[in-house]
Amino acid sequence: MANKTWLGNGTASSANYGDWSQADNWSPSGVPVASDDVRFTAEHTTAVTGGLNQSAVTLGDLIIETGYKGKIGTNTASLQVGCASFEYSGSATAAFIDLGSSAIGPVIHNTGAAGVGQVALEIKGSAFTTVTVMGGNVGLATKHGDTASATNVRVINGSIAIGSGATVTNLHVFQGTAVTASDITDCNLHGGTVTFKEQANATTVDLEGGICNYDAEGTITTANCNGGKLNVGAGQAKTITTLNIEPGGSIRYYPSNLTITNNSVATNPIDITTNNA
Repeated sequence: MANKTWLGNGTASSANYGDWSQADNWSPSGVPVASDDVRFTAEHTTAVTGGLNQSAVTLGDLIIETGYKGKIGTNTASLQVGCASFEYSGSATAAFIDLGSSAIGPVIHNTGAAGVGQVALEIKGSAFTTVTVMGGNVGLATKHGDTASATNVRVINGSIAIGSGATVTNLHVFQGTAVTASDITDCNLHGGTVTFKEQANATTVDLEGGICNYDAEGTITTANCNGGKLNVGAGQAKTITTLNIEPGGSIRYYPSNLTITNNSVATNPIDITTNNA
């Protein structure tokens, strides 16, 4: 195992700048191999644009530190590499990283600012345990045709967009925002905002605080509104199979396009109000 730091503009000709597979783009010299710990630092911010297919390599740590502002990969070619641990704190406006079958819990501390309709960090992988977003603007398999799998997604702050090709079992949001075009088995909302779109379904929504916008054409099997607000958007037909609403929880919906099969009200008083807003 060796510790490797990205330089990106080694002593080779400028034609090799930014090439992961160029030995002197690394310190100490040599392309990272299995179990090496890799760092991207604020001192060397050349973008990674070549040698992107490293899928045969499983690194130790892959850490993108605060202050690294170089782009990694491109919109059409992600950096492909495995690792035992992944953390991202870079400030690039675009990074595309495919961690393959690495059974890890990626942690995103921050990212750069993304353009309108874009994400600053696009990640994918087939065996994520828990994806934790502490800040920044993250996408999980948001590119059309991409896939990813995560048992848990936790949003402490910042934002995540979950593409329709992603498989996510549990979504926990404490602050920040999550927008999903993928089905969610269990959505737990304590604060912040979750938005379901396209054909996303939810098996269970546990709403303790914050706002859940259900704008998808689909079904919530069980909605437990213990706090916060459930907004069910207009447009396509939607279904809530079982609605459990407690004092402190609220729901806003259009009766013309929402079917509530079972409505279980609390034993304590609940106010239901209507307006034209």
